[in-house]
Amino acid sequence: MKESYEMTVKKANQRYRVLARLELVLHAATDDGITLIDEGNVIIIDHRNGTAQMACVRDDSPLEMAIDILKAVHHGKLFDYPSKEDDPDED
Repeated sequence: MKESYEMTVKKANQRYRVLARLELVLHAATDDGITLIDEGNVIIIDHRNGTAQMACVRDDSPLEMAIDILKAVHHGKLFDYPSKEDDPDED
C-alpha cells in the first residue's frame, strides 16, 4: 500500500512540476498571462482576458500532457471563461 501511495504522490508532484514549467514557457512564448488550471482529466488554459481553452490529458504521461496542452494553445477553440483574478466577488 505504501508503494502505491508514494507512486501517486510522485506522479502528482511530477505533474505539478510539468504544469508549472510549461506555464512559464507559455507566458514567455506568448507574452500572455496564461494560467494552467489542473482539473484532473482536463487542463484549463486561462488567458486571463475572459477566454480560455481546454486540453484533454486523460491517462497521459507527463510528456503527452505537455504536448496536448501545447496543441490546445495553438489550435484549440476559445471559450468564455471569467478569470478568478478578475472576480469582483472574491475578498
